[in-house]
Amino acid sequence: MSDKQLETGAATMDSCWPWDRLPGTTALRGWAEEIGRNVREGRGVDHWRLTGKAVVIVNDDMNYVREVMRTVAKTAGIQLSVIPASEVLDLPKPSGLRSLAPVLVYLESERWMQSEPNEDEDPEYTSRVRQFQADLSAWLRDFNPGHPVLFAVAACKLEDLAAPLRRVGGFDRFFALPAQSLEFLGEQFLGEVGHGHCGTSLMDSAAKTGKLLKSNFAEPEQQALAVLALQRLAVREDRLLEFTDLVHLSSHDLLEEDDDKRRKQEENRQIAYHEAGHAVLSILESDGGNIPDYTSIVPGASGFGGITVESYGYHLNKGEALSSYDDFCRQIRISLGGRAAEEIAYGAGQVGNGASGDLSSASSMAWDAFARWGFAPSQERPGQSGSNLQVILGKPYEAEYLRITALVRQFLEEEYRAVTELLQQHRPLLDLVTERLLWDPVVDQAEMAEMYQKYLEERSA
Repeated sequence: MSDKQLETGAATMDSCWPWDRLPGTTALRGWAEEIGRNVREGRGVDHWRLTGKAVVIVNDDMNYVREVMRTVAKTAGIQLSVIPASEVLDLPKPSGLRSLAPVLVYLESERWMQSEPNEDEDPEYTSRVRQFQADLSAWLRDFNPGHPVLFAVAACKLEDLAAPLRRVGGFDRFFALPAQSLEFLGEQFLGEVGHGHCGTSLMDSAAKTGKLLKSNFAEPEQQALAVLALQRLAVREDRLLEFTDLVHLSSHDLLEEDDDKRRKQEENRQIAYHEAGHAVLSILESDGGNIPDYTSIVPGASGFGGITVESYGYHLNKGEALSSYDDFCRQIRISLGGRAAEEIAYGAGQVGNGASGDLSSASSMAWDAFARWGFAPSQERPGQSGSNLQVILGKPYEAEYLRITALVRQFLEEEYRAVTELLQQHRPLLDLVTERLLWDPVVDQAEMAEMYQKYLEERSA
């Protein structure tokens, strides 16, 4: 530890999240309230020992934990100091910390907390880490209840924190913090964009927005860039933003492109059939529940000619805690829908190479399903559910690799045949979506739902 002064400020506490918007934090809130009572009543070492003066928050989103620490500190009525990972080893000596007491010090996670060094790590740095851990342990043992300095660290699992720090008198209280509420994450983001910039479809989509952010803009820096990009769009086009604008932003990597980027008409048509195939499969495989939020033939900077984004609302309501065999099959069929649509419209000989990314994704998913999840091709058929129960642990042997590869090829061939037959049965819907994309290169969920309803009515007439 060094002689440097710890920089902290009241600004860190100006805004924090309310407990009722933080799911699964009853125990953590109780800890914060215990701290407050100990400080107000000047309680001694025995009370602090039961309360816990150094805690580990188990959660894989370190940025989320940092924000929750603001709420903890405010509830306890003490200061909060966030120490960046790069500065933890230069933490001030006890005398410098006690001058801020009562204070909660949140140490951002990094190498300093691990037991074993990295393979190519500088021995001198390893020595610094070990010395710091020893100093921190000694400091926690010498805890002064008259000038309480508390510590918190986040970890994906308890074992991420070195064992010498996880012992009685050290980091000896552990809290499991559930994932951040997607609705609250979305509301925070929309507040930063500015409600005055947001149209109805965006304002009514807080949970969907949260899911999109978690999937595409996980880091605070990325979200800040997305906020600024949306604000610029609203001002530049002098209109309210809609949910489709956020989806477009996420699918095109924040890149702005000229509207005069044109392709040959026939190339556009083939791309439109490809995206229509993905969109129609999404709809049919979900009985109309998974109507894409966004289907487009606007090219992207990463090389794709168009893109279909499945419904965030559908997947939000469905949940992701458990993925079934049926879920896996549906996802594979959607991935194969683009290539199958091209074959139906142009013939097998005219299928383009644009489906290679889809096939790569489908192959990877099928490999995991048969190698690591214990699924089997045609698992839904009688007698097949237990035909592939042995899963590969670690690096596969050659025989195992060949076995799984054969299963993947067999499965994808069967699913591609089924997808092609399904699209042929619903060719009018495939054509309808294709023609729409040729004159309206971005089709949102409401427009797609309208087309699907029209198709159902004409089919039943």
